[in-house]
Amino acid sequence: MVLYSVYILERLSGRSIFTKNYGKIKVDENLLSGFMSALFGFSESELEDTGIENIDMGGIRWVYVDEKELLFISASSKEDEPDMLKNQLHLVCDAFCERYAIKESFNEMEWNGNVKMFDPFAQVLDSLIESWEAAKKVKDAALLMDLLDVFQSVIQAFAQNVDIDEEYKNLNLVSMAFDQETGSWDMDKLANVDPEMLRERLTKILTNFVMLVKDTMKNDDLYREILHRKIYPIIKREWARIRQGKIDDFIIHLLL
Repeated sequence: MVLYSVYILERLSGRSIFTKNYGKIKVDENLLSGFMSALFGFSESELEDTGIENIDMGGIRWVYVDEKELLFISASSKEDEPDMLKNQLHLVCDAFCERYAIKESFNEMEWNGNVKMFDPFAQVLDSLIESWEAAKKVKDAALLMDLLDVFQSVIQAFAQNVDIDEEYKNLNLVSMAFDQETGSWDMDKLANVDPEMLRERLTKILTNFVMLVKDTMKNDDLYREILHRKIYPIIKREWARIRQGKIDDFIIHLLL
């Protein structure tokens, strides 16, 4: 998740009552409130129940939630999933309403109009974002574990069916990927690894291994036979994890 900003607006007046910036963009709150109010009005009057789920504009994904007469808006990377962002905004809404005892509607709240009273909510929002980032690290680590497992399965299948040196038959992908003498690793270790760097290292290791196998065999027909009998079943079995790990193009070009 790459979150840039969070805004909370009064739905009817369009006034901004809370803003927190985390990233590279800063938007004039008056322009934003006017734009979002107009957009909400259009959505409500013209699109009825369908509404507008999110807006991608200028490399930024805008998502909003309408609750308790408030608009909760987030600006984030276009790479982030809209459903995930919307779920997070619902959590922001719940936390805000709990903090300020908003039951049915913000309009029922008694306050003097000074938006400074909502500034302490920034700490609550920071805590929420920290928990989301920690959860994303665990999710990314799980994906890396899947990649390690898939790549190791392919290497072992080749090693068991090709006459290569013993050092390659017992190749430990984890040790090579982490530059370790032992193959010990765990979720915490993976969660603190740069995922793109590790992905690049894994693909390089597998590419070099496949090139070694081809050079060793020097027989294209035999190589294709091993692919069909031993490697393709692994790819078929693990295709969901391959797609989720975003290495499908790499696998296709390298092995298929």
